Amino acid sequence: KDDVNAGEEMRGSGYFTKATNNGPVVIYPLARYSSRTAGPTGDTRWYPRVSTGVGTKLYAFNGCNCTDPMAPDEDGGENQKLVPQPNTSTVSFNPTGAFGISMYASGENLFSDDQRNDAPFTDSNTHNFRFWPMRDMAGSIVPNAWIVGVDLGLNNTTNPTKNWDYQDFMYVLSNAA
Repeated sequence: KDDVNAGEEMRGSGYFTKATNNGPVVIYPLARYSSRTAGPTGDTRWYPRVSTGVGTKLYAFNGCNCTDPMAPDEDGGENQKLVPQPNTSTVSFNPTGAFGISMYASGENLFSDDQRNDAPFTDSNTHNFRFWPMRDMAGSIVPNAWIVGVDLGLNNTTNPTKNWDYQDFMYVLSNAA
């Protein structure tokens, strides 16, 4: 069941607003631990709450650009590592209202709003994003900053990538309330 061991601080809503006008909202890559790929993957996007589209792409992560990403002599590109480098320098955006986060990976569009996570021919409304308040070294909550965990897969019956670990992609989302 999805709510087991979610943690008391997990935020349930998939929408945020820009917290201050002192800068943009930033979604900075923290880790990427899903399967190694040959080509780019993990299109990281944001979308206005009123949108019905997939969102505006900020960046993706390059694969190894090789024939076999699982070969022992391949590094996997920006896969399977902490602080993976995005393939563009754009990690921020300036929403004017409520916004959500979306991603394209493993052939699926995933959304922070569970109601938008419908697998083909199912009504799964899968929970793919989790948000926790970010804490500093002293354990104090960092205002308007969140740790984002993403678990790939819309339907664990048809897509074996769904395993409820929320560490396939991880981010720090800042200037978001």
